[in-house]
Amino acid sequence: MYMLLTGRGMQILLSKEVTVWFKKKPVAVEVFIFNKEAEVMAPKWFLKAIQNEKIFIDRRLEDERSVVYGCTIHSQYGKLRAYIGDYILKGPSGEIWPCKKKMFKKLYERL
Repeated sequence: MYMLLTGRGMQILLSKEVTVWFKKKPVAVEVFIFNKEAEVMAPKWFLKAIQNEKIFIDRRLEDERSVVYGCTIHSQYGKLRAYIGDYILKGPSGEIWPCKKKMFKKLYERL
């Protein structure tokens, strides 16, 4: 441990280590699995995000029918894509983001 004296009597402690390890605090999130009926059978927060144009449902034509295959989420990190079977999460501050099933199972557990 090193001590650096700066002007006005302030002291700053410096470590020999360049990196310091931190552990993420546990955060509860709301979750649902995105599916073809997401515009009808989804949580209110997801439907509200569609109304507010934060989320857009992605479709393609199959046999002259419009079929849902995913959605685009506009977040503070840019456009994020989710597809059928992906998990859609809502954090405590209202942020919404997608997560692949494999990663979700690795990072989250049911309360």
